[in-house]
Amino acid sequence: MDDFTLQLSTATEYYYTPLKDLLYIESLGNDVNIYTRFGKKIFRETLTHIQELIDKEGLFKLHGCARVGRSHIINFNNVSFIDLNKFQEIENNTKKTYYGKILFEHCGKKINISLNREEVKLVKALMEQLGRNPYLRLSNNTYELTVPVSKLNEDAKGEQFIDLGLPSGTKWSIGNLEISSVNLSIYDEDEYDLYDDDSLNIDDYLDDLDDSKDKDSSPIDMTEDSNDNSFFDRIPDANIDDDYTEIGNVNHFPHAVDEKYQDHVSWGELKAKNYFDENNYFFEWGLGNNENEDLYGFQYEDDYEYFQWKDCNNQLPSLFDIAVKALESPCHIPTADDWKELVDNCTLIWCKSCINTYGLLATSKINGRCIFLPASGFRYKKNLFKEGQMLAYWTSTYDSPYQSKAFTYNNSKDNANPKILSMDGFLGLSIRPVQGGHLAPNPTLREEFEINETIYRIEDPDNKTCSLCFYFGPSSKIVIPEKVEYNDETYTVTTIRENAFLGVPVNIYIPATIIKLPKMIDTEFPFMAFGTFKVANENPSFSSENGALFDKNKTTILYRPNTCNNVYKVPDGVTKIAENAFFESHIEFVDTNQVTDIGPHAFQFSSVKHIQGNCVEVLERECFIDCDSLETIDFPNVVEVKECAFSGCDKLKHIIFPKLKKCEYGAFNNCGAESMTFHSQIEKIYSNLFRDCNYLEKIEFKIIPKKVCPDPFCNCEKLKTIIVGGKSYTREEFNQTFCP
Repeated sequence: MDDFTLQLSTATEYYYTPLKDLLYIESLGNDVNIYTRFGKKIFRETLTHIQELIDKEGLFKLHGCARVGRSHIINFNNVSFIDLNKFQEIENNTKKTYYGKILFEHCGKKINISLNREEVKLVKALMEQLGRNPYLRLSNNTYELTVPVSKLNEDAKGEQFIDLGLPSGTKWSIGNLEISSVNLSIYDEDEYDLYDDDSLNIDDYLDDLDDSKDKDSSPIDMTEDSNDNSFFDRIPDANIDDDYTEIGNVNHFPHAVDEKYQDHVSWGELKAKNYFDENNYFFEWGLGNNENEDLYGFQYEDDYEYFQWKDCNNQLPSLFDIAVKALESPCHIPTADDWKELVDNCTLIWCKSCINTYGLLATSKINGRCIFLPASGFRYKKNLFKEGQMLAYWTSTYDSPYQSKAFTYNNSKDNANPKILSMDGFLGLSIRPVQGGHLAPNPTLREEFEINETIYRIEDPDNKTCSLCFYFGPSSKIVIPEKVEYNDETYTVTTIRENAFLGVPVNIYIPATIIKLPKMIDTEFPFMAFGTFKVANENPSFSSENGALFDKNKTTILYRPNTCNNVYKVPDGVTKIAENAFFESHIEFVDTNQVTDIGPHAFQFSSVKHIQGNCVEVLERECFIDCDSLETIDFPNVVEVKECAFSGCDKLKHIIFPKLKKCEYGAFNNCGAESMTFHSQIEKIYSNLFRDCNYLEKIEFKIIPKKVCPDPFCNCEKLKTIIVGGKSYTREEFNQTFCP
C-alpha cells in the first residue's frame, strides 16, 4: 500500500495523499471531507469518482479502501476496530437504530462511523477479504477481542465442540477442561522438600526445550528423535489412591467460559491437585507403587498385564486420558498430529479476550469458525509460571522416558511461534479436549503360552511372531530357539521382553530371528549379571565378541562383557556406549578407546574406579549417576555434559575438563568433588548446576562463561574460592558480579 496514492485536482486546486495515511472520506453533498492521519481536507469531488481513482491503483486486497453505503469510503487497513453491537442514537429528535460502528483512533482522538444493518454485513465481508477479524481491536500494539468467542461462532448454535472444517473431521472444544470443578483435593506439601522457588529456572528450562529441537522455517516444529524408539520406562498405576480426587463422569460440560484459563494436570493423571513435582507424580518412572516391584510400561486395567508404549502407537491409552474420563469417548486429549493439523489450517493471532485473559485466537482458514486458546502457563511445585504469556497444552503423544509432547506458544519477541516440545510429565499443563480425530487405541491382551519352562507371548497373530517373556527354569545356559510350536502353529521368536531372565545368571545364545532387545531386561537384577552373549552370525541386528553384546556393525556396545578381569578396553571401531551398557558392572578400570558418546545411565551403580577416553565428546544424562566408587576421570576432549551426569559420585574428588563448552541443568549436582577446573568458555552456567556439592572447596573457570544464571552453587557450603578469568571471588562476590 506504500506505493498507492490518491491524487485529486480541479481547475483551481490540487490534492495529493498516500493511501497509507488515509483514514476515510465522507460525502458532504458536492464536497467531500478527506480524513488522514494528519488532519482533514475539504475538496470539491464526488465519492463515486474518488472510488474509481482508488480502484485504478490496484485490487481492494492491496489498498484496503472501499465504499460503504452512500456516505463513506473507508480505508480498512487503518481501522482500529469494529464494534458490532446494536445501539441507538437520537438524531433530529428521532431515535435511530444502528447495528455497529467503525472506530478510528489517531492523534489522541476517536472517530466513530455508525453502520446500519446492510453496512454491517458489507463491512464484515470486506474485513474477511483482508484477513482481519472484525471483532479484533488493535490497541497499544495488542489485539483485543471485543466480544465473547461464542459471538464469532453464532452459526454453531451452542455446540460444545466446534467444527473447524479440518481434514480429519476433528472438532475442538469451546474451552479448556475444568478439573477443579470436581472437588479439588489439596496434596500435603509438608511431605516434600520445598526448597527455594528458583530451584527450577523457568526461562532456562524453556530455552533448553527450544535448543533441543531443530529450528526451521516451518510454523510448528514436529521433529522426532529417530534414535529413541523405546517406550517402556513409564508406569501409570491403574488404581487411584486416597490422596487425590478421581475425575468421574461430569454431568455438565466442564468449561465455564470459553476464554477462561482453567486448571492444570500432569500427563496421564486422572485426578485434581495443586502441587506438581516428581515426588507426587501419579506415573512412577521405572517402579510401581511397591518399591520391590520392577515393572516397565503401564498396567492395563486390573489384570496386572503390562505393555510398552508402542502397544498404543505411542499414544496415551484412553484408560489414562482425563478428557475421556471426564467427557467419555470419542472426546480425548488431542495428539501431536491433531495440534499440527490445527496450526496448519488456522490463522493464529495473539490477543486479549473480552474477559482480560490472553491467548491465541485460532480462526479456521476453511470455514471461518474460531476457538480461543488461553495462555494458562504451567505449574511446577506450588507455583504457576507464565500465565498470560505462554500456552502449554498436553498432547496425548508419548515422547521418551520422563517426557511427553506438549503444544506450546511463548509470546515473546524471540520465541513467538507455535511448537511441539517435550516437557516433563509431572508438570501441570492445560488440557483442550477434542472430539473424533486421531483416537489412541487401548492395547488388547495377547495370548501367552508355556514351553520348556519359558513363557512366550504372541505378538503378531497374522505374521506368526512371538516374544520370550519369562524364563523360570534352573539352567544357566540358555539357547533361545528361532521358532516354537503352539496349537499347531509355528511362531518365530523375534523379541526378548523386559524381565525375561529376572535374577538368573545366564549364558545366552541369541538366534538370527531376534531383532529387538529392551535397553535393559530389569534393573534390580541386571540382565546377564554374570553371563555372556553369543549371537548367531546371521542375526541382522546384533553381534557379539568375547561375551559382550554389540549392534550388528559393532559400532555400539549394548551390554558389557562378563569378565573376571578388573580392566576392560572397548574394542576398536566402537563409537558409542549404549544406555545401561555397564549398569552395575564390577569392572573397575575402563578404557573407552574410540568411543565418542557415552549413553544415559551407561555406568549407573557400577564399580568403575577409573575411566578414560581420548575420543569421548558427549556424556549423556546420568551416565555416571551413583557411581560411588568412581575416583578419577580422564576426558580431555569432552565438549558436552548432560543432566546429572556425575550426581552421587562421592569419591570423585577432582574434575578437570579442558574443552567442555556446554553442561546441562544439574550436571554436577550432589557430586563429591573438592575441586573443579574448566579451561574452555562455558556457554551457560545454570542455576543449581553445582547444587549440593557438599565437599567443593575451589572451582576455576579459565575463561569467563557466556551466561551465568542465579545461584549455581546452591548449598555448596564449603566453597570458598571461585576463580573466573584469573580473578578470585567468594560465592557472594560471584553472585553479585555475574548473576543477573
